[in-house]
Amino acid sequence: MREKVFVSVIVPTYNNKDTLGKAVASLNRQSYPRDCYEIIIVDDGSTDGTRRYVEQEGCFRGVRYIYQKNKGPAAARNLGVQNALGEIVAFIDSDCVVAPIWIEEISKGYETPRLAGTGGTVKAVPTSSAVSQYCAYVKLNETPLMDKTGVMFVITNNASFRKSYYKAAGGFDERYDFPGGEEPDLCYRLRKKGYFFQYNRDAFVYSNHKESLGRLLRSYFNYGKGDSFLTLSKLTEWDLASVSGLKWYFNFIKMVLKAGFVFINDFRFIIRFMKIPFKTLLYYGEGLGIRQALIFAWFDYVKQLWFIAGIFWGYILGRFRGLRKQEMGSILKYI
Repeated sequence: MREKVFVSVIVPTYNNKDTLGKAVASLNRQSYPRDCYEIIIVDDGSTDGTRRYVEQEGCFRGVRYIYQKNKGPAAARNLGVQNALGEIVAFIDSDCVVAPIWIEEISKGYETPRLAGTGGTVKAVPTSSAVSQYCAYVKLNETPLMDKTGVMFVITNNASFRKSYYKAAGGFDERYDFPGGEEPDLCYRLRKKGYFFQYNRDAFVYSNHKESLGRLLRSYFNYGKGDSFLTLSKLTEWDLASVSGLKWYFNFIKMVLKAGFVFINDFRFIIRFMKIPFKTLLYYGEGLGIRQALIFAWFDYVKQLWFIAGIFWGYILGRFRGLRKQEMGSILKYI
């Protein structure tokens, strides 16, 4: 039997007291020994009475509560990690419910030295909302994103990290003051250091996902912004201002090649976007009624449109936030 590591479970929340209690109650019903994990709630400046709710409800006994002015989920998670006692830090969102064996599963594998983090399975719990049913049908964010090299990044509504690696990489970039994009950025930095991520399909989290079209579109707009932020960081990793001679040409060629790959990837994305209206036939062929197939195809169309809008806005916003440079301030404070 493997030795139990101490795990700090961090739950960032913002104006979500209606679901926060269920999230914490599920964390209190774990198969993992209670003396081997802690629960930390980081209140990101809520105005809905979250603090009073936490102080009054019995399920929060033994839970650590930390308040900060509203800075976004990346800053909230960083604050939680700074106060965490565990060598493994795990994250869920405050609108999620975890399975009884979640901590047991999300903390597995850390005896492997280069493992930086683990992502689990997010199972949708659809409601009567058409958007919720759509998210469940397309399995939105159900598993971490993977390519031929393995897990590219984990999603923080169901993830864990080795705290020492998390801190060495600088934690989440707090310029991502919106939910979307901060996970790929951190995981990209960790993978560059030679670490890897794994997927544990048995680490289950249950989520209602999006209930309204507005929430779905906001999420995809934020994903687009986050994609631009990360792309800007990647494109400016090679300094052209302080070098000369052969090194300047070498860095310039790398930048041009990188920009070319980004363009090709975006072009392929545009082609997929143009095919979206034909998704109606695909959904219908999978057994959906014609009305539901039309609605789901429309959701496909508008979410990608808002993703593209987010990319353009993120490029403008990212340049103003200094993503043209490799800023080390947030990283150095962790070392």
